[in-house]
Amino acid sequence: MTISTVDSNGFPDARVLILKDVVDEAFYFASGSESRKGQQLENNPQVALTFYWPALGRQIRIRGTAEDMGEEAGAADFRKRSAGARAVAMTGRQSQELESEEELERAITAQKERISRDSDVITPNWRLYAVNAQEVEFWQGDPERKHVRIQYILHQGQWKHQRLWP
Repeated sequence: MTISTVDSNGFPDARVLILKDVVDEAFYFASGSESRKGQQLENNPQVALTFYWPALGRQIRIRGTAEDMGEEAGAADFRKRSAGARAVAMTGRQSQELESEEELERAITAQKERISRDSDVITPNWRLYAVNAQEVEFWQGDPERKHVRIQYILHQGQWKHQRLWP
């Protein structure tokens, strides 16, 4: 899925993430709270999610509010990651300038060694987020551009739907 956040200057910021789960109106993903994404979510939790299947000509757009599910949920998610993925996350330097590939390899190797000594070690800034959907739009592409768009909006606890012009 693609998640879009907004930075402190009002610029949109989009990146692809793994969707962890969907429960009721909530879409779950994980990230470091100290990453650029984590900082943007702390400053403005309003997000957009986009799922696109070009071969099928289908898209789902979701707008909602991201909620940090807390340290315990983040730790539980972190423990499910592979040792390599945990080691990279534990370097704690996502989106910072990388001087050399060797620097990256040294940092990852150090964290892998740490994990081998304590397989239950976690990084305290790893978070599981739930995006509580407030608007969902389904789009079905059409070769003649007569796309089908169905929009659902959560209003006073009830989902209202409507068809939109292409």
